[in-house]
Amino acid sequence: MMGLHFTLVLCSMNKYQLTCTHMKLSHQHNKPSRFFTDRVFRGGVRASALLVIMTFLALISTLIYRAAPILYTPEVTFTKLAPQQAVTMLTDNPPALSTMQPHNEHLENVRLMSNRFELSHHDNQIVVRQLKTDFKISFPVDGELMEWQISQQPNVFYVQIRQQENESHILQIKRIQLLSHPKTGLAFQEDLLFKQAYQSIPPLAVVGENDIHNIIHVVYSLDGQKHYLMLNSVTLEPLNHQRIEGLPKEVNLSEVTVTFYRNKLVLHHDQFVVLGEFSALHSAITIAELFSPQQYVGYYDAEYLWQTNPSLDFQDRKYNIMPLLIGSAKASLLALLVAIPLALGSAIYVGYFAPRVIQRTLKPMIEVLEAIPSVAIGLIAAIWLVPLTEAALLSFLLFIVLLPVMLLSAHGVFLLAKWFGLKHIFVSMELGLQVFLILALVWFCFEGISGPLNDMLLVFAIDTISLDKSTLVVAVALGIAISPTIFSLAEDALSGVSNSMIKAAAALGATRLQTLQYVLLPAAAPGIIAAVMIGLGRAFGETMIVLMVTGNTPIAQWDIFAGLRALSANLVIELPEANQMNSHMTVLFVTALLLFLFTFVLNSVAELIKYRYTKSLRGLYD
Repeated sequence: MMGLHFTLVLCSMNKYQLTCTHMKLSHQHNKPSRFFTDRVFRGGVRASALLVIMTFLALISTLIYRAAPILYTPEVTFTKLAPQQAVTMLTDNPPALSTMQPHNEHLENVRLMSNRFELSHHDNQIVVRQLKTDFKISFPVDGELMEWQISQQPNVFYVQIRQQENESHILQIKRIQLLSHPKTGLAFQEDLLFKQAYQSIPPLAVVGENDIHNIIHVVYSLDGQKHYLMLNSVTLEPLNHQRIEGLPKEVNLSEVTVTFYRNKLVLHHDQFVVLGEFSALHSAITIAELFSPQQYVGYYDAEYLWQTNPSLDFQDRKYNIMPLLIGSAKASLLALLVAIPLALGSAIYVGYFAPRVIQRTLKPMIEVLEAIPSVAIGLIAAIWLVPLTEAALLSFLLFIVLLPVMLLSAHGVFLLAKWFGLKHIFVSMELGLQVFLILALVWFCFEGISGPLNDMLLVFAIDTISLDKSTLVVAVALGIAISPTIFSLAEDALSGVSNSMIKAAAALGATRLQTLQYVLLPAAAPGIIAAVMIGLGRAFGETMIVLMVTGNTPIAQWDIFAGLRALSANLVIELPEANQMNSHMTVLFVTALLLFLFTFVLNSVAELIKYRYTKSLRGLYD
């Protein structure tokens, strides 16, 4: 009776305390100071949310603003100046200009590219002789050769050909590329740049190049009017075509020196100077150049290439993004193949099968791996995993294949032991056996049979595959890096399933495996899908691991033994060296915008899938 009386007293005291606390909170809520504090707190939270949204919009706006110039059309504004004014304007930046003056050397030999080739014109044919080997190649000129002009790009020159059709004449400007053919020794490729019909006065054209922006400039005279044409030197797409204001009709174009300097086109005459100033010059980079295979100067076939620092002067800069996209996609998808079995298997075991003691131990241990910096994982992969893969590739592949087999075999042994009636078997014993088998497998693959496997690799595949800096290595390192993220989110999704659903399935006679298959996984599917999507997004945007392990070679191949360069790693490599004055910076912002769009679309799709699964499951379990 004393204990019962004491219990009733405690309950009365607790009830009195709760009542007093409620009255105290109600009293404080009615105070003017408390009302003011709540208002201030609410306003601060609203301001914080607004600041986050504004920062996000500012980031998007900056990316779009810096990447948008490729959608614009370049324009030129011409201004006629006196020679004294032109000297004043160009004093700060004296034009060490590449001249675009045409060469009228029809019958003379012309040396090209440090005396490697000799060009000559005979009987409407252009003859090219390689000076070192004395090998000759000739190709006909379909019409009358009017002018030719040697380009500043290696092994490239321009020809102007006049044809007659009925009563009119046609002017064609072609770009001729000399190629070193592996069988014949020398070959050529021609591209049509310009074609114009005229009636009376034969036009005269001057061709110039701007290697910084991959632009071909054509200035020509037609019926006394001077015209300007801008072409993309890679795709040969016309970018701008307009009349030149300020040049009188009586002035012959052969008397004008045409040069290009930065964002200015300079037409110099003894009496005056005409300056053409460009706007939106970065838009010389087109969508086709970024995403389509192109026939670059010196290449036989159209290819996907990224090369912003050409090895030779005046060589086309190659701004094709496809090698970077393929590299990012290849690394992230292969990383998912490594991460999904590890992360989801661990999440299912910890969230459903493991006892409480093991669950409380393993979950924080796995989640703390997410705090490891990616640069540390990249460093370990670069100094340990890369040499290991290079020295024992087949051993490494055999270890990956046999590892799940050994773990499942250990679990099968313990299931058989329980089936035969051995009751004194604990989960810790199974875990100990699995650890022992893993260590034994490591010794077997990398010590026991590593010698014969390496001999097989040297015999059959040493000439076909690259063993270091391969995608296989970065897939393993990146998969391990994103596994804790997928595990944490997937385990939370599995643990969030109502326990009453699991008990109901058990009451209906379902086994644990059937409960997992038909109840737990469908209910946790939205969270699991979101976890995989977030893991893919992190793998796609990962920087340091792919920067340190892959070799950073922009190769447009899906070969797992070839190197790669990711979009994110490319930004880190080239952004510090990019010049604000050329198109390189614009293309880098385009790649940054692509990274943002991929992440945005990926998260949007994940949220949509999560919403639809959640909606369907509500109708199923309500």
